[in-house]
Amino acid sequence: MVGIRTFEPTEKDGKIFARGATDSKVHVKSWLSAVESLLNTGGSPVNIKLLFEGEEESGSATINAFVNQHPKRLNCDVVVISDGIVRAPDQPSIVYGIRGIVTTELHVYGPQQDLHSGHFGGTVHNPAQAIMEILSQLHDDEGRVTVPHFYDNVEAISDAERQRLAASNDLMEAEWRDVANPPASWGEPGYNLHERIGARPTLEINGIAGGYTGEGFKTVLPAHAMAKISCRLVPNQDPDTILKLVQDYIREITPPTVRIEFAYSGDVNAPSVVLDTDSAAMQAAYRAYEKGWGVPPVFERAGGSVPITYKMQPLSDDIIKMGFSYKGGRAHGPNENIYVDMFYKGINTAIYFLQGMGK
Repeated sequence: MVGIRTFEPTEKDGKIFARGATDSKVHVKSWLSAVESLLNTGGSPVNIKLLFEGEEESGSATINAFVNQHPKRLNCDVVVISDGIVRAPDQPSIVYGIRGIVTTELHVYGPQQDLHSGHFGGTVHNPAQAIMEILSQLHDDEGRVTVPHFYDNVEAISDAERQRLAASNDLMEAEWRDVANPPASWGEPGYNLHERIGARPTLEINGIAGGYTGEGFKTVLPAHAMAKISCRLVPNQDPDTILKLVQDYIREITPPTVRIEFAYSGDVNAPSVVLDTDSAAMQAAYRAYEKGWGVPPVFERAGGSVPITYKMQPLSDDIIKMGFSYKGGRAHGPNENIYVDMFYKGINTAIYFLQGMGK
């Protein structure tokens, strides 16, 4: 099947293909169908408030404002955030930890305009070269972040949690090989793959631009280059503090032959959240997944960020994440899909969870 991007669903080989099928129509439809089923068969055992948003990829400005303005309307005993994936179509998982995030753009300026590299090369520090020299100093050869004090407040992983994360590390490594498949492993030594992804902070270069990148060749010496930088954060790392540390270090290592500026958008910035795996709601979710999928779920710490989780914390002491999609669903891309079977498992799991909370 080639490049399905339409919002109209197409069913093939036991899957539903459609834009947004896995992120996040399967979540929305599963909960709506679960609630509808309960209401049509005697009623829901608990009071339910449903809140939907479709702006996460652009910063969630509307829902963030709504949460700030209407805390009493949203007050509840349990918050269920249905966004995320299970470990595999036949292996459910519960994400109890998500990393925080902070972002910035680095802009490097050199000459006042683009120059002919033959006329000026060797006399002007090329911003495209300078930005690479700066970025190359943000990690050591083994993958550690070299920003001073970056790791100062990082919470150590307990022995008990390392055992919990190790239980699903083989599953995560198999998926990593299937999806990423790099020539070799890379990253902070002393930690397994699951720990690096979910329990350790990172600094990533998300994009670099500068000079002429079009078809053919143009021997330009660019006046400007830029890079997008993000950090995934773990508990006790404050986004504002980390942002300042990164920017201060870049200023320190910037050569005097170029000038830098930072552009900053705080819309997606949020701290890390680790949820209580022993709470009543978390245990109810565990039993619901076990019934809905037919096998016990595994607990995981995810590498991504869901900033609304942090935003919802003042509303309830008990927050859980329940996802019904899977990483192979190609979220945001062509041929986005969800297994039909997983859709029904999601509905059943949602029903079991609501019934369990009612007890």
